Amino acid sequence: MIGTILQGLWQQFAPQVGQFVNSPALPQLVRILQRLPLSIYIRGADELSASVSGWYDSLTPEDKKRLQDATAYVIKDLSGDVLDAVTGLPIGSFVVEQVLAYLGHDKNAPEQEKAFIRYELSRQLKV
Repeated sequence: MIGTILQGLWQQFAPQVGQFVNSPALPQLVRILQRLPLSIYIRGADELSASVSGWYDSLTPEDKKRLQDATAYVIKDLSGDVLDAVTGLPIGSFVVEQVLAYLGHDKNAPEQEKAFIRYELSRQLKV
């Protein structure tokens, strides 16, 4: 699900990103960033880390738990999307027939039942 959202966002912003990458502004930005001393990057990373740690410490235990649950959900959802994209394993008719046989149902079950099995297997793989 999150992969679908990210794909939609990419489709929305890809033209602007492509335009920026192909413009003379990107090499100028890279040259400016290369001229900055390493200490600025280190200090920025330290300040960002301290800021995030301070914000996290200021959360209530309930909010911390919600944030941890949300993070776990995002990781599970993205891993399901990545699994689908990498393996390309749609829930095919062979798998559905095996589930129907395991449940003791006829292979010629109604299409609604087969669609439900596909949906449930996909959902459980992603969660």
